[in-house]
Amino acid sequence: MELKSQEIHQLLTNTDNLYLAQGGLGQIVAVAKDNKHVFMPALVGQGEEPSRDLMRVSLHSGRGKSAISGTPGTIDWITDPEGNALAREDYWNKTDHYELKTRVGREWKSLLKDEDDTVVEFSQSVRMKNRLEGVGKSVELIPLKGEDHWLSSSETRLAALEAMGAFLAANLTDSSASQ
Repeated sequence: MELKSQEIHQLLTNTDNLYLAQGGLGQIVAVAKDNKHVFMPALVGQGEEPSRDLMRVSLHSGRGKSAISGTPGTIDWITDPEGNALAREDYWNKTDHYELKTRVGREWKSLLKDEDDTVVEFSQSVRMKNRLEGVGKSVELIPLKGEDHWLSSSETRLAALEAMGAFLAANLTDSSASQ
């Protein structure tokens, strides 16, 4: 809404390759430090599988630019107050697969794995842990006994979220947030 004129208009416009048929457009997840831009998830690309990118949108012109690319399975973004992506939620209908990922450098890494997961074998998590330790990264693998891929138990879901919060607090710095 334009405050002076009280007129309502669409915010994300004048944007190349914006997918035409999408719902939920208008969710603002963060405001840029300059107070001239906001961050909004939006479908980008044409064809059968557009990606849900995190768009940086000018409050003046409405023009958006992809700040971070998602995938056709991306359903949401978790950001800090300035719009730096902390995590990405992906859900793939064809395989009924949900995953929460965080960005480590330029790659997206899965945050949640468990021993009784019928979608991702626990051995894959152990291999990832060993590879990360092999390149000098500090890693903690937390087995969640009796839990499935979707963290159905509220007790283990809380434990997983607390572990993720501790990980992000310990590893997310001003310099890594802007990468």
